[in-house]
Amino acid sequence: MFGKNISAILAERKPIILGLATFMLMAIVSPGLGVELEFPDTTMTRGETIDIPLYTEDVTDSGVVAYEVHFDFNTSALTPVDVIEAGTLTSSWGDAVWAVIGNEVRIVAAGITPLTGSGVLCYVRMIAPLTGSSNSTLNLTYGMFNEGTPTVTLNDGYVTIYTPPYITVSPNTATLTRGDALQFTVSGGTPPYTFDVTDPSVLYIDPSTGWSYALSRGVSRVIGEDNGGLRDTTGNIVVRDLKLTIRDTTYLSGQIVELPVYVTDVTGLGILGGEFSLTWTYYQLELLDVLETGTMLASWGDVTQHINPGELSVSFAGTTPLTGAGILMILQVRVTGVSSATYVEFHDPLFNEVIEANTQRGYVSITPPPSLSISPNTATLVIGDSLQFSVGGGATPPLTWGTTDPLVADISTTGMLHALSIGDVLVTVEDFYGFTDSSGTISVCGFRIQVPWVQSSSGRAVEMPIELVGDATGLGVMSFEITLGYNDNIAYAQSVIQTGTMTSSWWPAVLNVEPNAAHIAAAGTTPLTGGDDDIIIVEFYVDPGATVGQYTNVNITYLLFNEGDVCAVTSNGGITVVVGQPDPVTDLVIVRSGTSVTLHWSDVTLRDGYNVYRYDDAGLITLDSQWMDVSDEDPVTPGYQWTDPTVNLGVDEMYFYIVRSFLN
Repeated sequence: MFGKNISAILAERKPIILGLATFMLMAIVSPGLGVELEFPDTTMTRGETIDIPLYTEDVTDSGVVAYEVHFDFNTSALTPVDVIEAGTLTSSWGDAVWAVIGNEVRIVAAGITPLTGSGVLCYVRMIAPLTGSSNSTLNLTYGMFNEGTPTVTLNDGYVTIYTPPYITVSPNTATLTRGDALQFTVSGGTPPYTFDVTDPSVLYIDPSTGWSYALSRGVSRVIGEDNGGLRDTTGNIVVRDLKLTIRDTTYLSGQIVELPVYVTDVTGLGILGGEFSLTWTYYQLELLDVLETGTMLASWGDVTQHINPGELSVSFAGTTPLTGAGILMILQVRVTGVSSATYVEFHDPLFNEVIEANTQRGYVSITPPPSLSISPNTATLVIGDSLQFSVGGGATPPLTWGTTDPLVADISTTGMLHALSIGDVLVTVEDFYGFTDSSGTISVCGFRIQVPWVQSSSGRAVEMPIELVGDATGLGVMSFEITLGYNDNIAYAQSVIQTGTMTSSWWPAVLNVEPNAAHIAAAGTTPLTGGDDDIIIVEFYVDPGATVGQYTNVNITYLLFNEGDVCAVTSNGGITVVVGQPDPVTDLVIVRSGTSVTLHWSDVTLRDGYNVYRYDDAGLITLDSQWMDVSDEDPVTPGYQWTDPTVNLGVDEMYFYIVRSFLN
């Protein structure tokens, strides 16, 4: 609120106003359309103070000895500071009474002498703040002369506020280290710009480009000026002698690492001591020690340190001033976090008790520990086998491979395992950062025992060799037991044969046949030698009811050598039922074209070839010609196509053909 309270001033002037009211009642006023009160549209500049006139139309002979006016305004654009009467129609009345209530200005004035003529009733003095809205309506909400006579009409005004021309130098503030360079720029105004500093011993600046160079410890400001003389001055540009830095880095969780603290060139500063503190997120890093070896403090002796979780305070001193730049000290830390990151921040650095230092905190990113996984995890090998291993899960090369028993199996630097002797081992791996994994059991056996696939026709016997692949020499194998499982509706074991096998010198083997299984046991006094040969032969009989294409798996369900001190890798086979005797094809198609005859038929499953027979009679009694193991004349088309090679078959001749498949 500006000026005196309206009610108070009206109370002071009550006798005068009552007299005016009486006078006004006595005045003779001509009727009219109303007197217009108006604020003109105007412009101003931020920070400027102007007097805005309130105009009135001609009030001659209207007997106007008092008025009251209310108007609204934008409080963020304008600030009322006074109501001026000097030089107006009401200059003889004395000071008006006015007040600001919220965003409304109220003005009341009265005098002895009636107003005459038209013109400025009063001036409203306004200031436009340096910041705020750019316009305001002067919205006349109430106006009255005397006690309502003459009537008034109201016409609002509009104030447009312009921003004065200015320039801005950037950056406004900065903290530099001796030797740093910094570019200053100017926005606004009219180029070209020129630059200057308040203390050229602290900061040099190129007057035309704005490039500055920190010269010595102290404080300066940068001054910018445009071509039109507009100027701006920055805040403080602080220059310090040195800077401490911890560089951003990334570590794997679980590592023990070294985190260097770097310092800029301190030559000539005469530094004989210093101190500072560091903080970080306590559960991300664990400080183990502060190292001086190989750093700038190496000749000063041990750093005095005080360690708390997430905090380190250090102080150090020596007799020879520090020189140069580089690693001031090294923090040895264990990365205890499993992910995320932490800042390592400096606090209160001070050298020689008076030299302040700039700082740059370090950002330590933490990568989750890798979950190494060796592949394959388990395996069963035979002496002499090789197997390639790999590791997943984020391992960092180079990798170090190993086994728990190099006499059983060794492994190369590339992860290639070589089986050497019977036994079990684990494969191990360690990556560059010391993360490890080990496989499951890798078993090394002496050799392979495999059952092949054989073919036989129904109602016939077939020999199934049990093969030893590898070399049994030196393993001391003098007995074995084996159980074979199969479907005895298709075939079943009926005898064993040792003649010509690796066990031919052993005692006769024992065969025990049960439903769907055969148990065989054999032993001798001479250990097995050699390999890649049959260890024994099992004779199976194929059931007469088995049909072509049926088969039974023959699986090794149990295998024991000696008393179990020699293992073997097993491979299973089986028996497939095929046709044993010549079998006529059933979909033979005979096509005669002139003197040529062509035969077509489909392949018979599991057959080795076809014979063609030509008869003179339909009863197939008199054989005319035969062709053995004929060739398919069109191997691209499914099935067989064969043409009778006889030239110029008589038109009246009639022959009968039959095609039989065969098994070698």
